[in-house]
Amino acid sequence: MAAEINPVENPGIYHENQVDYKPWFKAVRSGDWCKAKEFHTLHPSAITAKEWGKSALHIAALYGREQIVEELVQLMTEEQLETKNFDGQTALTIAAAENIKIVEWLVAKNKKLLGISQYSGQMTPILIAAKNDRWDIVRYLYSVTPLEDLKPDKGRWGSELVCYCLQAKQFGIHVEHALSVSDERINVQNQENEQGDQGNSTYLGLLEGLPSRLSKFLGINHIRELKLRHVRSCEILDITCDLIKDLNIQEITACRGRGLIDTLVLAAQNGIAELVVTICKAKPELPDMKGIKDGKSIFHHAVECRQENVYSLI
Repeated sequence: MAAEINPVENPGIYHENQVDYKPWFKAVRSGDWCKAKEFHTLHPSAITAKEWGKSALHIAALYGREQIVEELVQLMTEEQLETKNFDGQTALTIAAAENIKIVEWLVAKNKKLLGISQYSGQMTPILIAAKNDRWDIVRYLYSVTPLEDLKPDKGRWGSELVCYCLQAKQFGIHVEHALSVSDERINVQNQENEQGDQGNSTYLGLLEGLPSRLSKFLGINHIRELKLRHVRSCEILDITCDLIKDLNIQEITACRGRGLIDTLVLAAQNGIAELVVTICKAKPELPDMKGIKDGKSIFHHAVECRQENVYSLI
């Protein structure tokens, strides 16, 4: 009967059925599928073998070996794709931080991976992608993640995702641009010669690009983007205020460090009067509530930070 050697006692590699898997893992790390395929043909059990708690799929995802991952995904069952390493990570939670192709292959084979979090921090793949500013991966994962998985009764994943999006100014609300300078074009068509020559076409191309280049040079694009962010932020704030109207005292003070009072304190310290006014209109008793840690109201913080536009609201 073959014995499984403890990886802590034996250079991290399982020797199942007296097979040395070092060449297998070496081929996977280097991205050499030809050698890996030859080894797997001789030893099919290599697909589940582990080195320091990591399977070949974990290692390939970690090293970004796309071809290896693509081939392994075809060979593995859905259950095998859900295997975690010693850090509590699936191949998807590893890939979510940096490789969208690997993410797509894994999700296409097993959508259950979307809801499996890693042990540390209980981070799901979409939160890991957001934390690492991989918004292309976030958008893809959001498109395939069931909305029910992000609702409050499923945990804090949905609210955490909203926090990451707000911090990175990644808004998903479609709002028409207040300014549409980049959409304008200069009509310089030659009425006498509609066909024109190649030289004229070149000049026309240069002239047509002037508005967008001029907008960028003058900072108009930046101003438009700031106005767009403000509009979207206000819409999200309005939605938030509709939700906090019915909160009781216990719910308001429940989330220490990231709760409603902490948000108001930060707004007061930074002089964001618009946010303070909007939230306090939705919940009028908030201005009189004291901070959990220091026992100060938002106006105390505004005075200490010399934010006149906030403490003048008293």
